[in-house]
Parts: sequence; structure tokens; C-alpha cells
Amino acid sequence: MCCVLAFLSFTAALELDANNVALYTNRATARWAMQQYEEGLADCDRALEINSKWVKVPNESKTCTPELSFRLHMG
Repeated sequence: MCCVLAFLSFTAALELDANNVALYTNRATARWAMQQYEEGLADCDRALEINSKWVKVPNESKTCTPELSFRLHMG
């Protein structure tokens, strides 16, 4: 339940500040907790589009599912 509340809070905050990298990475973490892996990866991708040097993209972006992990490693 707290993951859903976190997701909703980060989504609402992004409506106010759509270029906030930290909000995207935090929402990605909430999405993974809800097993929304593709959406979480999309949030990480968006964070990196905004700031390619952002180092706080969650580690889960590399290994959230076997299929996505394969896709990431294959480039």
C-alpha cells in the first residue's frame, strides 16, 4: 500500500515539476515495488534524458526482470 501512495505522490509532484530527475528515479523505485518493471525502466530512461550524468538511477534498472536485463545488456 505504501508503494502505491509513494507512486501517487511522485506522480503528482511530477505534474508540478516535470524535469525533476529525483522524482523520476523515486517513482521508478515505487513502480518496481509494484512490479511495474517496464514503467519503472521508462522513468529511469526519462531521468537520464533530463540529466545523463545522474548517478542515482536505481540499480534495479539493470536487473528488474530477465527480459529487461537482457535488453539492457544487448544495447
